[in-house]
Amino acid sequence: MPATLTLCSIVVLISSIVGVNAVDDSLDNSVLKSRAQCTESKPLEAREEQANVIFTGTIRGLYGDRDHPGLRKAEVEVKRVMKGHDIVDTLPGAWTNSVWKKKMVTVAGIDDSDICDSNVREYDTRIFLMNIGSNGELRLNSSLLRLTLNNIDHADAAVKGKTPRMLARSRQRTAPGKHQQSSHSLSAKI
Repeated sequence: MPATLTLCSIVVLISSIVGVNAVDDSLDNSVLKSRAQCTESKPLEAREEQANVIFTGTIRGLYGDRDHPGLRKAEVEVKRVMKGHDIVDTLPGAWTNSVWKKKMVTVAGIDDSDICDSNVREYDTRIFLMNIGSNGELRLNSSLLRLTLNNIDHADAAVKGKTPRMLARSRQRTAPGKHQQSSHSLSAKI
């Protein structure tokens, strides 16, 4: 086991120098186990309350952070803003990409060892929970969340102050499906 940890340490060190994400799905289980040991100290609802901005976005570029050696910044294409629309719209560093015609922002704090899951690669799509830093830029305040239906529902519910179950029930009430019919139309057919 100690040899595996040494090998993992070497892989992490080399990958950080080269700029490659060391926590890759193709790496052996020991790296994945060390990643799994990191747990957020607060539930998603608490982290959401602390965040000024929450959105889904795709990483379009990564580069080193001159102000914080060892950390990187990401150019992120904003897909859907869940919280902080006004902040994203008026962010001084935001721009519209000429090719995709999408809002782009810079996010600092990538690869921060104080944040459990802050490692990404180009073209990863994640849910970002951020605050405005002292210099006016967006900075991660908790782990990046993978874009899954469950995570979207949890983040959306947290922003709206509901549980995911409550949010699902309200969606069912406001958007009846094809198979639901009112009792009047059903009795008329019989």
